[in-house]
Amino acid sequence: SPGIVRIKIVMIKAVESELMSRRFLADIRTSTTKEERVQLLSQMLALGQGFAALGDWKVGDIMTIDWAPGKGTKFSSNGKQIGETLKDDLTMQALMRIWVGDNSNDQKLKRQLLGERE
Repeated sequence: SPGIVRIKIVMIKAVESELMSRRFLADIRTSTTKEERVQLLSQMLALGQGFAALGDWKVGDIMTIDWAPGKGTKFSSNGKQIGETLKDDLTMQALMRIWVGDNSNDQKLKRQLLGERE
């Protein structure tokens, strides 16, 4: 839907930054076409570098992903921005598909996020 979007992720277990980066990139790979991956390549590299510079995630850490139409996607950890704002609107589309797209890895979570009853 049009308008500003925010995704908020609260860590319930510690996660190494390398694992977090690999998981995001793997999930984006499954949620995009080859053409989209080519278009997103430089932005995904920048995101991986941002995760690497940040360090490991601890229990209770909060990641926010903010998207504003025409302005791009911004990742933050505990209020501190991770890397640069990713300008391509396709970035947020690819991220949303991880959780609510046709190829979502967790269909139960997808239904819950979309407000469907079990």
